[in-house]
Amino acid sequence: MLTGRVRQGFTLIELMIATVITVMVLGSIYQSVLVTQRAARTQGEQLALQSSVRGAVLLVLNELRELSTVAEGAGHRNDILSMSPGSISYRAMRGAGFTCTASSPNQLRISRTGFSGFRDPQPGRDSLLLYADSTGTGSVPEWIPLPIIGVSTTTACPGSAPGITLTTSSNVWLTGKAAGLPVRIYEPMELRVYQSEGQFWLGTRSISAGEAIQPLFGPLSNQDGFRLDYLDRAGRPTATPSAVGSIIVSLHGVGQTADEQLTTEVVLRNAAL
Repeated sequence: MLTGRVRQGFTLIELMIATVITVMVLGSIYQSVLVTQRAARTQGEQLALQSSVRGAVLLVLNELRELSTVAEGAGHRNDILSMSPGSISYRAMRGAGFTCTASSPNQLRISRTGFSGFRDPQPGRDSLLLYADSTGTGSVPEWIPLPIIGVSTTTACPGSAPGITLTTSSNVWLTGKAAGLPVRIYEPMELRVYQSEGQFWLGTRSISAGEAIQPLFGPLSNQDGFRLDYLDRAGRPTATPSAVGSIIVSLHGVGQTADEQLTTEVVLRNAAL
């Protein structure tokens, strides 16, 4: 009597087919995971770059919106010192306050309680603008620029209120000026595109402190990755610093797998005048 044999296991061909199918499925899963990871990295880099571009533009706008120009005014009445599509030099405002005593020929004192600024004035680095109704050369009120030679906090204002004494160059016009005059502290600064290690960056530096250019944002897409377009009060392009009423700021940053571009406009402080 013949006994039927029970078949056990798989044939070689069946194993090969199963292996091929398994490899194909795992390969598809790996490709899907890889694509998802790449998309996540790209999206993450895009969001980070977008945030960096917006932060850099915000810093530039904060610096430029405090600038003031006077049409056909003299140089000391305009905060824009020089300008081009890829750079701008300007008086950057660092603080503001009011005099608390009558001034002497080379000193004026401001109240600390009424002073607003992110740091105290620094001699040599900062200068001041004093608003006066008359300079002896005319009756039109204006901001008078004066250097800051020394800074002291040892002498108080009347009523024992803390004060900041600013020593400046001797000027007969200062003698006996009444308390309560507005004072603005400024620092000459520069924003410009520069190249380092084959890439373009937006940099900034203090002109009066003699600083080397420091990176503010980058890398940029190219030399035109940071661009400034200057408009007069009627919205027309201008190359005259005293005529500028607004500035269009464009920033184009790049990453390994992403790029981001932002353009906005900032209106100067007294553009409506």
